[in-house]
Amino acid sequence: MQKAFGIFLIILSFILFSCSGKNQFPEKKSVKLPLSAITVNQPIFKNVLPADDSLAKQSLSVELQQLKSFIAKYENREKDFSVEKMEALWMITKSNIELSGFETVSAWIETTGFLLEITGKPVYAEALQKLGYEEKINLSAPETKLAEEKLAPYIFTKNVDHIFVNIFTDSSVEYVHSLGGKIKITQELTGSNSLLLKFSTTEKRYIEVHILIPEWAKNPTVIEKNVKYVANPGEYCLIARKWKEGDVVEVKY
Repeated sequence: MQKAFGIFLIILSFILFSCSGKNQFPEKKSVKLPLSAITVNQPIFKNVLPADDSLAKQSLSVELQQLKSFIAKYENREKDFSVEKMEALWMITKSNIELSGFETVSAWIETTGFLLEITGKPVYAEALQKLGYEEKINLSAPETKLAEEKLAPYIFTKNVDHIFVNIFTDSSVEYVHSLGGKIKITQELTGSNSLLLKFSTTEKRYIEVHILIPEWAKNPTVIEKNVKYVANPGEYCLIARKWKEGDVVEVKY
């Protein structure tokens, strides 16, 4: 009996250890898309303050360096990686960060984008979206171009056939569906707080589309074929269905 109980404890310990390991390094909820899959038809950054070329002058704050180190720890499966600790540091950094120069803006995009991928939380998508309208970003013209190339892959993120619309800007994404057939989803801004999502497909395909509804949105609506979907500020609105050529979603936020 004691021997059996001992074996049971060993098995239980192994299971608990395995589960804790999986939780420590969770699978990404979605991933950024390659820049080659994204077309952007307007500047993403709307209110950048012109600055001298500072590509070689910037140094990262201690907090941003620490945030970046969490990404390396995740990729290398280091035992001191912690999503919770990274999120806590991100919140502290968010309240103090000065978005000046490419190195700082790039590191903020990279670390915020990583947290969006790994947690799927709307707060990180909204932080990336906010960059497009941030009035305190100081970048030179070359830096702005590089920063937009860094941010563009997060406009849409993807998990197999789940598409997340994170940043509202005139743009499109093209990819091949897991069952075959080309998919193109286009964002067309129709006003300061409205847009259309247009679908182009070679085959009718099932896609789960998650549309970020910003926390600051007032009376948001998401309508597709006269069907109104649940659109709560600070959450993603989900539309799961088979899409075909010419389908359109109207988003007002």
